[in-house]
Amino acid sequence: MSTRTFDIASRKRQEVERLKAEQLQQERDGIARWQAGLQEGAGGESDYESDEEDERRREAAGGAAAMPDHPDYYGRGHRHNKENEGDDNARKIEERVAAAEKFAEQELAREEEEERAARDAPARARARDDPGEAAALPEAPVPVRVLPPPRVREPVKLSFTPTEAPHLPMREKREKEIKEYRRKQAARGAIEDAVDVTERQPMFLKDKGDALLGRGNLQGALSAYNRALEIEPDLVPVLSNRSLCLLKMGLWGACVEDCGRALELTRRNWEDVDEGRCADANEAARVGRARSKLLCRRAHALASLQRVGEAIEDLEAARKILPSAEVDASLAELQASLAPLTPAEARARGDERLRLRDAEGAHAAYSTIVGLPKGDVGDLERAAALSGRAAACILMERFGEAVGDAGTGLALLVRGATGAEDVDVAPCASEDEMVERLACLKAGGGAAEGQDGGLVQWQVQDKLVARRAMALAHVRRYAEARADFAALAALREGRGDVAGAEAARADAGKVAEMLRQEDA
Repeated sequence: MSTRTFDIASRKRQEVERLKAEQLQQERDGIARWQAGLQEGAGGESDYESDEEDERRREAAGGAAAMPDHPDYYGRGHRHNKENEGDDNARKIEERVAAAEKFAEQELAREEEEERAARDAPARARARDDPGEAAALPEAPVPVRVLPPPRVREPVKLSFTPTEAPHLPMREKREKEIKEYRRKQAARGAIEDAVDVTERQPMFLKDKGDALLGRGNLQGALSAYNRALEIEPDLVPVLSNRSLCLLKMGLWGACVEDCGRALELTRRNWEDVDEGRCADANEAARVGRARSKLLCRRAHALASLQRVGEAIEDLEAARKILPSAEVDASLAELQASLAPLTPAEARARGDERLRLRDAEGAHAAYSTIVGLPKGDVGDLERAAALSGRAAACILMERFGEAVGDAGTGLALLVRGATGAEDVDVAPCASEDEMVERLACLKAGGGAAEGQDGGLVQWQVQDKLVARRAMALAHVRRYAEARADFAALAALREGRGDVAGAEAARADAGKVAEMLRQEDA
């Protein structure tokens, strides 16, 4: 502490002590005057005889003491309340002490400011000549603005509509209205309680659903689209994307409903475009593309529901809006589907759908062959259809069905190669055992018995084994997938395909590494 600060604190204490002593002396003088007045009143003398003496006492005290109330104001015999007077005096002392402390603090702040100004004066003088010195100077203190206290809150009175109704029909209607209101409030509260803005804005939810759909997370995408439509039921982009998600999930009825709703919402815009009332060419093209896409999507779902006539109508409408080779091919395929197909034609249709990544269409075409009676289709043709259907199931992430179809196809080929009815080609974890189960297929591929309608047996059997191994790996059955890849390598090596055998062994090694990581 500096000498100046110590002096100011000392003066502050002296001022407080002086005020206390002065106030104490005033209290003593007041008590003495009051006692003297009582003695004069007891002698029957006038209460005013001591006025001159009291005046002299007040002048001797410096005129600072306050004269107590005269007895005539209250009546003879009144005793002044010393307790209340003491409280008032204590309050006055506290006020004076606070004023003295405030004055001392102000003096201390002023003197510190003067010291700081005197200390920084040479540097500020140099700063006027050298700008670099100005940056090193301390900043002046920023004045603090004292905000007013907050407003006092006033109570708000609310009046509610009574829920009682005078008669039964009105009461039933009111109860329905209340239930509907509570349901909407609960739904709104669930949305508002979301922690993220993306859970409350439909377009953010649409973007999230699109990202999940792009990654193949169909259920997550569907949940995001559902939440967006709960908030805003008439968003056409969300309806369109949800219809695609439903189509990929095989929910064809729901897909048809979403497409129909989106087409109805865009009907007026399309009428403006169709009748030439839309001046913006870009907007007209955008509306046409969106409507054509919805019609094709609904046609696909309708065809899957065996409503081929309605599907053809949608495709013809889409072709009028936006002609394309893909729409023409789909339309020709649907029109041809009204006539019975040979197994080779159905397989060709399935292969084409699979090439276009249309898993549902490929699955339907291959299922046509699988469902034919045994006498109408050979084992190799049926095995090829099962192989194609397994590939379509893998695209749709229905891995369990893919494992079953591939196993059924392998059983058909093994049964044809051995002539035995009871064969075991089920997946197993032992590589040697799986190689032994499929060893009879190594010689497949002869011109007479290995070909059927342009098919080659070794190609079909390789695809069956490879697709089953892939499906097993997707469901984390790594040991069985490794055994299938090892059997595939043995089959290829048996017919001299060294490069194919090495590729199969590499796949087996990758699956083995996955198995080690899972065990770790």
